[in-house]
Amino acid sequence: MIISEKNTKNEEIINILDNLSHEMKENSQSEQDRFLSINPSEMEETVLIKLNH
Repeated sequence: MIISEKNTKNEEIINILDNLSHEMKENSQSEQDRFLSINPSEMEETVLIKLNH
């Protein structure tokens, strides 16, 4: 059970990162630059927000 739950969580994280990657490709270059320049805590917050939706 625990392995299955971990795999499911990993799949969720991979999907979120794929979605973020796709969104970045659709953004303008300036928006991409802004996204890449955010600090790690902001990145973590962004990922957590995506995880909770």
